[in-house]
Amino acid sequence: GRVADGAAGLGNALRRRCGLGRSVGTVLVCFSITIEVDVVFAHHSKGYCAHYNDVHKTSWQVSDFHSYKFWEVTGGSREEASAEVYRFHDTAFFRDLEVVPGAQDGVRELLDLPGVELHVVTSRQS
Repeated sequence: GRVADGAAGLGNALRRRCGLGRSVGTVLVCFSITIEVDVVFAHHSKGYCAHYNDVHKTSWQVSDFHSYKFWEVTGGSREEASAEVYRFHDTAFFRDLEVVPGAQDGVRELLDLPGVELHVVTSRQS
């Protein structure tokens, strides 16, 4: 597919330029790819809204969030918003996040590339 073709081309180019790598088991890791959870892999904000609305009996929608500083939207302090995000991360709303269409196939294709190490991150703590 298109993701695999692009990733394979990128992988080949980086391996040619990457004289040094590190070994993980029997595989030489030449480069790492970091995947952002929200928007790229899963609908983090949609899940957070569902959690927040369930807990606080509100009706926020993703489109209401004009800022990633959630306290600017929902009110309260930064500390309260941060604590709420941590609570969200311990719920079924987070564990069952809706996956972005095509993301799983794309990640599987990246995992099949030799010398690639994948990491999944999110910056959403408040």
